[in-house]
This record gives sequence, structure tokens and C-alpha cells, in this order.
Amino acid sequence: MISPRLVYFLYSGQGCRRFLSMSAALHQKLELLAKKDADTYVAIQNTMATEGDARKLGDLGSTAGRLRAVASVFQTLENSRNEQKDLAELAKTSNDPEWKEIAEAEMAEWKDKEVLLERELFELMASKLIPDDGTEDAESAIVELRSGAGGAEAALFVEDILNMYLAWSSRHGMSYNLRESHRGPDGRGFREVRFEIDSNSAWNLLRNEAGVHRVQRVPKTEASGRIHTSTMTVSVLPSSLGGVKEVEIKDSDCRVDVFRSSGPGGQHVNTTDTAVRITHRPSGIVVQNQDERSLVRNRALATEQLRQALQQKAVAKAYERIRDERRAQLGFNAGERSDKIRTYNFPQSRVTDHRLAGQTINSQLEGVLSGGEALDNLLNALQNKFREIELEAALEQAM
Repeated sequence: MISPRLVYFLYSGQGCRRFLSMSAALHQKLELLAKKDADTYVAIQNTMATEGDARKLGDLGSTAGRLRAVASVFQTLENSRNEQKDLAELAKTSNDPEWKEIAEAEMAEWKDKEVLLERELFELMASKLIPDDGTEDAESAIVELRSGAGGAEAALFVEDILNMYLAWSSRHGMSYNLRESHRGPDGRGFREVRFEIDSNSAWNLLRNEAGVHRVQRVPKTEASGRIHTSTMTVSVLPSSLGGVKEVEIKDSDCRVDVFRSSGPGGQHVNTTDTAVRITHRPSGIVVQNQDERSLVRNRALATEQLRQALQQKAVAKAYERIRDERRAQLGFNAGERSDKIRTYNFPQSRVTDHRLAGQTINSQLEGVLSGGEALDNLLNALQNKFREIELEAALEQAM
């Protein structure tokens, strides 16, 4: 499965071009991977010619299998770019108008090929090098907003961010559902809000919003005009964590033992194999029932007991995943001013995401808070940032 963090913007118009302009660090790692692929091929040839060590050949073959497809497309892409450079030089230096026209036409063809090769390269890296993280490719998102440091002003900030996400959802045609809310002091703002954005792309697009958001502004209640700093936290969970699917019990996963019941119940109970014990192999859960006089009835009751036990276990596991996901997103001191991922500076009309070094969205505060294109640009930049981090880590591990 291709990682959902990689797929979404591969086929989304403008985002495709921005995403496919790989960083220098990622390009360097791909060059190293291509070199390792070439070295592995030589090592395989040498081993076959001299040692014939089957185990060593197996290890080398496994390495080659991981690297070959990615390295091959990367090399083809590099050749395409070199062809474009040569043609550009020809178009620049030639005094013949006809040659210039031919060179420019061929450059356009190679550029189209480059786009397709880049797309193929990123798809291959995602499918070959990045393991499936267990999340669905397309999921709606459950968003939780909580006020942090700052008291009443933090609650008002929560309301601002809530309105930002709801406006953004509406602009993109995504429906939303408010699940739970608690008003702030004096009924203003929100101390806590929980809502779901029902769209297949919501989880992928908003997952990087999780963390501490900080606001710097003069509160409406501040008479002296002093700037206050307040915070709130954002948690974004895939909808699959918000509920637990009905468990499925496969006959092949269960061992069923029948035996004679003990205790009161008459001669039929004590002399006939009517009691049932079911052992669920994957979970190790064992249930049994002997309350009824019928084997069929006891088996049905035992199966229902097993279903309830498995459902309870699934719910506990889901809650544990939610807790772990929240902790991973927010940390243990969530809401502290020093933990911020983004600052909304009202006096300077500026939004700064501290994970994007040197990328400040100046004079776009209103555009971000209104859920407009400025917020789209910020989400795109974060998508690109974390994709490249993930790909660089995958390439490092592959080598």
C-alpha cells in the first residue's frame, strides 16, 4: 500500500509540481542509493563468478530487490534532466533558428517525460521503501481543540481556530459534525470542542495540525493595550480510532470442546455432552457455557460471550491507540507556551509555523484564520516537509 501521506498531492494539480521538486538532501540520498544499487549488482556478478555462496547471493538479491526499481527510475530521470541541459545549451548557443526550434520542441517533450518519471519515482519510493503504517488511505478526521495557557483569552482563541477549520471545510465541500463542546469562562469561547470532518482526505490533510498553537494579541478585555500570549492544543485523529468495528469471529480461529455439564439440572444435563468451551486462538480468550440443556443453545451463548470479550478488548485497544496518538501529538505538557508549533501574531498580521524553518506567511493572518488559500498553502508546505523527512528516513534505512 502506498502511504497516504505521499499519495494525496501526487495527483492534485499545483501541489504535484511543488511536491515533486525534491530537495537537495533527498536528491543526494537518491544518488547514494543508485550507487549502492550499482555496487550490489557488481557484487552479485563477482559472487556468482567466484564464490557461488548461496546465502550471500540471497542477501545481495534481497538488497537488489529493494533498490533496483527505485534506482532505475531515478537514473532515467537524471538522464532526462541531462538531455534537457544539453538541449538548452544548444538552443542558447546555436545561430540557426531551425536548430533552436528543434531543440526547444525536444526540451518540451523531455519536460513532459520528467513529470511522469518524477511521479513514478515517488510512487515507487512510497510503495517499496515505506512500510504501511496501518492507517487507511482515505479517512475522515476527528479534531479535538482544548484551551491551554491564557484563561478566558485561550478559550476565545479555541473558538477562532474552530471557525478557521469549519470555514476551511466548507470551502472544500467537506461536511462536519460537532460532537461535543464545553463553553469557556462566562460562556465565551470554548474550553474544549470535538468535531468530525467527514471527507476522505480530511485525515491526510489535517494530521500535521496537531500540536500547540499560540496566539499573540491584545485581548478585548485588556484596557492597557498590553499584548498577551495564550495557547490551545489541536489533536487530529483518524475516524477509525473514534469507533470500533464489530468484531468478526472466524470458525478457523476457534477450538470448540464439548463435555458433560456438572451440577444441578437433571439426568440429561449430567449424562450428555451439552457443555461447550470455546478457545479463541489469536487472543487466547477462553469461554464456556453449560447453563442450558441443549448443546446448540450452550454453543450460541458461549459464542456471544466470546464476541463480547473480543469487542471489549477491541474497545480497550482503540482507547489505548487514541491515548498514544494524543501523547505523540501533544506531549505530556500540552498547552505550555514553549511547546508551540505555530504562532498567530496579530500585531504583525503574521502566521509562523515553527516546523517550517524560514517559511513565514507574512501579512496572511486573516487569510489563514478565514480558512482561505493561505491556510491551504500552509497545509501544503507541511505535507511536503513531512513527506521529504519520511522519504529521507526510508532511503537512509534502505542503504
